[in-house]
Amino acid sequence: MIITLLGKKTGKISAVVKGARKPKSSMRGTVQLFNYGYYLLYRGKSLYTAVQCETLEPFVKLRENLLKFAYASYISEILTLVLPEEEVNNAAFDLLLTSLKIISEENEVLGARYFDINLMKISGFFPRLLSCVACAKNILNDRGSIVFVASKGGVLCSWCSRDEKEGIPVSRGTLVLTNRLSSMEPDLLKKLKIAPQFFEEMAEITRGFWRFILDRELKTLDFVDNVQDMNKKEG
Repeated sequence: MIITLLGKKTGKISAVVKGARKPKSSMRGTVQLFNYGYYLLYRGKSLYTAVQCETLEPFVKLRENLLKFAYASYISEILTLVLPEEEVNNAAFDLLLTSLKIISEENEVLGARYFDINLMKISGFFPRLLSCVACAKNILNDRGSIVFVASKGGVLCSWCSRDEKEGIPVSRGTLVLTNRLSSMEPDLLKKLKIAPQFFEEMAEITRGFWRFILDRELKTLDFVDNVQDMNKKEG
């Protein structure tokens, strides 16, 4: 079995785990998705080999709740696409761990948006949200309609967006909240009370921006949407 690991000392790597599928294998539980632990690795010519693991946090809830699993899969897919092989990135490592904890123990949607926004910041892709990318006008002083344009890297004021056809309409409240999440300590997230409208607009912004940055559709988005639709029908 070949697994993908993100390590503080190794960055993103691929590792072989021999015999992991055997019922009595000591590594069987440690190759579960989202497992966090200490891995003992040997480096081969092309791949690492994982021979031992001490699990610190198995994140069982992420595999027991389908929506949490979907969002954890979503942030994992993005991280896999954004990070180069074997490039150490402690900020990304800490962000992944924090986001998985939020998704597991608290609000999975908030955890995903916190991850989106902060990975964009870490990776140097953070969009311009509080001033127009064309004229630099302060968006908070603009009483007209504001749109987010992924290809331009941020928002356009009501004047500069007159002929814009690709823009996503967005409220000032969403822009302020999104910008705030990029610098907020994780412990303070519990105190936030976010209206559904803001979550919906943040999802549109981040989806559109990742599509532009990565030049592809994320495979896990369909999974997230399908699970959410299923939950709505059942609820």
